[in-house]
Amino acid sequence: MQSKTFCFNTAIYRNWLRRYWPVWGVQILIWLMLLPIPLLNAGGGIFGGTAARVIRATGSYGGILINAVFGCIAAMVSFSWMYNARSTAFAAALPLKREEMYCSCWLAGFSMLALPALVTALLSLLACLTADAEAAAAVLRWLAQDLLLALLFFGFASLCAQLTGTMWALPAGYTVLNFAVVAYWFLIAGVLDYLLRGYDMDVPDLAAMLSPPVWLFELNWEAAHFDSWTALGLYALFGAVCAVCGLLLFRRRRMESATDTVAVNVLKPVFRWCAAVAAALGLGLLLYSLVIDREEQPLPMTLFMLLGGLIGWLAAEMIARKSYRVRSCLKTFPIFAAVIAAFGVGIGFGGFGYVMHIPEPDAVQELVVNYGGSYMTLTDPAEITQLETLHSRLASEKNEGYGSWLELNYVLKNGNEVHRSYQPEALTDAEAQLLFTLFQQHALEELDKLMSQARGLDVEVWDFDDGRNNFYLGAAQYKSLYNAIRSDVADGTLNLDGGWSFENAFDSEREISVSWSFYGLADDYKNYMYFRVTPDAKRCWALLKEFGAATAGENTELR
Repeated sequence: MQSKTFCFNTAIYRNWLRRYWPVWGVQILIWLMLLPIPLLNAGGGIFGGTAARVIRATGSYGGILINAVFGCIAAMVSFSWMYNARSTAFAAALPLKREEMYCSCWLAGFSMLALPALVTALLSLLACLTADAEAAAAVLRWLAQDLLLALLFFGFASLCAQLTGTMWALPAGYTVLNFAVVAYWFLIAGVLDYLLRGYDMDVPDLAAMLSPPVWLFELNWEAAHFDSWTALGLYALFGAVCAVCGLLLFRRRRMESATDTVAVNVLKPVFRWCAAVAAALGLGLLLYSLVIDREEQPLPMTLFMLLGGLIGWLAAEMIARKSYRVRSCLKTFPIFAAVIAAFGVGIGFGGFGYVMHIPEPDAVQELVVNYGGSYMTLTDPAEITQLETLHSRLASEKNEGYGSWLELNYVLKNGNEVHRSYQPEALTDAEAQLLFTLFQQHALEELDKLMSQARGLDVEVWDFDDGRNNFYLGAAQYKSLYNAIRSDVADGTLNLDGGWSFENAFDSEREISVSWSFYGLADDYKNYMYFRVTPDAKRCWALLKEFGAATAGENTELR
């Protein structure tokens, strides 16, 4: 069986493809249903649309899922012989270099992903003979994307295959590691959200990028001109690096590590620490949410995390050793406990300055405020100073309540950003009125800008008693409504902002929800506005009634 080449054995390659034909056979069947068959009927497919759009959308998103799942399956079957002591001993007795064995198995596994893609591309090109010329180019683009995805997921799975000696641990480790960064981020952010006043839980781009499936689904695959080739190429390069690292590990692999949960000895402490940290954060969050209310109490959270960490520490050692005799690992647990305790103490003293950190007004380029789903952007230094005074008061007092609907996002002149989030229940009446006034002022400025450019309006009115009505307003009609709105806003009887956060600003048994679509704007992105009207806004309410706004089920056109 000696190969004529140094790193490839044809017999092993053919045998693996023949023995595990269901892996690539099932993929071909799935791809037939996703691409070639729908392409015979342009406009079919999961996402509908033209043949090119079917390829870009169905093919791309399907490629992420299929390569992620079958990449792991291909690695499982390609390296399955390493997880049985008998087959491992047999392979070690063969007159083959380790590089030759690894490369032959790896290429067989990669072919199980690449060959179905090539067959699908060929059949799709034939199906595109009945479609437009753009579809053929879309097929070639999809093929390139799919092969890069195959390299990413199978390369990573082949590295995971070298880290374990059991079949069940490979898919478990592969899945966990694919989402590990985002998962750890959510666990850490969950703890900080409970204990750090103002903490914002938005997932940073870096965390999403380090979890490939998450980032890949955020890319715009449906665009006619795919602009994320660099990101996809870096992911494929990462897969290739993982494949090389897998080879380096395989060359030094102890064949007697078959059946070991963690096949690399140096990684066993890493496995224990990672499992303990996940258990500490996860169990700490669970117990805190069940036992303690929303108030900031770092001591109970620290105790719960220590308990969770101890459980995770022992469980990881049991899994790694496949034995319940794990008392010896407790000798190093105090180091882990000290790290968790330091984390708890740091949070208890304000997160090392995080809680009270407020940017200087001179350093702020703009402040974006989100209050109950309503947004405004402040650039006036005086207004920013007013909001920073409110922010300082919120940061200095405990916030009780649920939800994080008051968000302050500072964009600094140096390009950095500062995000904070608080509960609306923490606001005083004066602070709530300040926010209401600012939102009204900025919404009115936006309305003035839109009205000055619009040639007409489409108005959709939801009367919560009588139903929905749609009508069009020409220049004369919408200007009269505009004047009525300004008058009611000046009287303080109309909430021009659309967010539900101010819906109780006026006490009324009746209200109408109004959405506007503006025509004739230079910038079509800002062509929509929404607000609520109650009978307190007498001028606007009367004019909407005059236009037939509350006549359910009828459409009125006013030209």
